[in-house]
Amino acid sequence: NRIWQRQYKGKIVATWFTGVKGDNSTDCSVGVQAAINYAALVSGTNSFGLYGSELYFSAGQYRCNSQIKWKNHVIISGDGAFTSTIALVPGSSSIDGIINDTTGTNGAYSRIVAHDIGFVSDTLSTHDVVHIQTAQILFTNVQVAGGSRHNMWADGTVSSIFQTCYFLGAYSDGFYSSSTNL
Repeated sequence: NRIWQRQYKGKIVATWFTGVKGDNSTDCSVGVQAAINYAALVSGTNSFGLYGSELYFSAGQYRCNSQIKWKNHVIISGDGAFTSTIALVPGSSSIDGIINDTTGTNGAYSRIVAHDIGFVSDTLSTHDVVHIQTAQILFTNVQVAGGSRHNMWADGTVSSIFQTCYFLGAYSDGFYSSSTNL
């Protein structure tokens, strides 16, 4: 009746998951979502000293052809805003690239944390590259680029912090927030 459970402290490396490659050609959607889901289930140490697990993307571009749901208390990190990037290309101008999953927060604000990572869309096939709702956002050295509407949409956010962030794009209006207390 004993169950063995691996105890791991430290960053969870995205490339440990099947199909996650930083080669900008492999569709990493399933593997990246599996890595986020796993990181949401385990507690670990992270460089912010916050509750939650850190999911690390080494240098490279990780192409995701499907929408990604960012889970509460998962910290996404990389080697730099322009060095480690997640390329979000869901294939429809009405679909956002990455959204936060508010399921299970019971109406409470989720915490979305990222550092040294880029979220980009290389085509107009993404509505908002990053769309965050009802959350506290903590971004440090993060690039958000592309999208047909906004690079980043922050809706209902509170007490958020953006340090050395880059909101870039020729076709979109950059950062948009409906919140008055960022």
